[in-house]
Amino acid sequence: MKIKFNLDYLTTFGEEIVLCIIGAETVVHRMGTSDGERWSCDMTFTDDVPQYLDYYYEVWRNGRAYRREWQMLTHRLELVATRAQRYDVYDRWIEMPDDAYLYTSAYIDCVQGREREMSVPTDLASPMRLKVRAPQLLGHERLAIMGAQPSLGEWRVAGAVPMTEHESHEWVATIDAAALRGKVIEFKFVIIDTAPDYTPMWETGHNRTIEVPLVDSGEAVVYELEQARFERAPWRAAGTVIPVFSLRSEGSFGVGDFGDLTAMIEWCRQTGQQVLQVLPINDTTMTHTWKDSYPYNANSIYALHPQYCDLRQLPALSAERQEHYEKIRQELNALPQIDYERMMQAKMEYMREVFAAVGTKTMKQADYKEFFEKNKSWLVPYAAFCIFRDQYGTPVFSEWPEAHHALSDAERAAL
Repeated sequence: MKIKFNLDYLTTFGEEIVLCIIGAETVVHRMGTSDGERWSCDMTFTDDVPQYLDYYYEVWRNGRAYRREWQMLTHRLELVATRAQRYDVYDRWIEMPDDAYLYTSAYIDCVQGREREMSVPTDLASPMRLKVRAPQLLGHERLAIMGAQPSLGEWRVAGAVPMTEHESHEWVATIDAAALRGKVIEFKFVIIDTAPDYTPMWETGHNRTIEVPLVDSGEAVVYELEQARFERAPWRAAGTVIPVFSLRSEGSFGVGDFGDLTAMIEWCRQTGQQVLQVLPINDTTMTHTWKDSYPYNANSIYALHPQYCDLRQLPALSAERQEHYEKIRQELNALPQIDYERMMQAKMEYMREVFAAVGTKTMKQADYKEFFEKNKSWLVPYAAFCIFRDQYGTPVFSEWPEAHHALSDAERAAL
């Protein structure tokens, strides 16, 4: 399998374009040019051909990268042409778009909520693959392509070629180049929906045109096109911005917690709001002082802050210990502001007592074992960090004694 990557990018003297293939380690391929604008390079796979390639481009000076494409969504090349032994890929440099917020996980997973899928393999003898980004689509909408060709529906929606969203907001379709008439094709993208009363939305502006390539047997051509154009107002939503620690309720333990967050979410739903934005909720415990209350100094991108644990959801302690903690809870809740250090000390003591009572039993349960197996890549290093942080009195792990070398190389790297 041979793949030729092509990119138009006007460079200045001393600059070069580099192709970066994403994997366990990023593999760099330097590209060549004859005019400083049209760049290309070749890749060859002799054994295992991957199902797809993810990659991006960089500009290098003096052997070092000083500029790269937008990293939120990189290029993806799916090798779906079963007959193809060669791919010619024509890409576009990706800058950060004005609508970059539409590529965030909050929008893609929660607002839009549309499932992506891998493209179906094709056995066309002359496949021409088109890729286009269309972030304007709503969750229930799909993209299609139609044009002045029988194989493109001859401008009829019923004959439009449906496209597949193989990456967030990026749609692809494979067309038989041998079935196209003439040297140039005209086409447009259209938004369609399965609802019977839905009116298709046509792309604005002039018709798009592409010169039909000569696709030999065993070859596939891939074009990455300019973003689809639709006259649609930018997505907007009404909501509330509030830190979780500010959601303290009558049942809280001196600070807003995840139980209070659940109640806040329900209030947003009842009032017709679409968005609830909070400050970071990751663990920031470094010194066990009030300085740890700063939410932007997380020690893990996965672990949640123990201050947000809803003690109401944990198993109850003995009547005597419950009375003890209830007195503390009322005192903390009566304060005009959060007493971070006392709240954290009391909550951690409560959770340690619960662990002493039910921890062994809990760790034998199937759901706990499943959670551990799915998360041990970060959970074990995080737990080790917490132990050594407290044991040696500092979060700066370079200052710990050699004891931390008992961890595996992978665990130390994760720290």
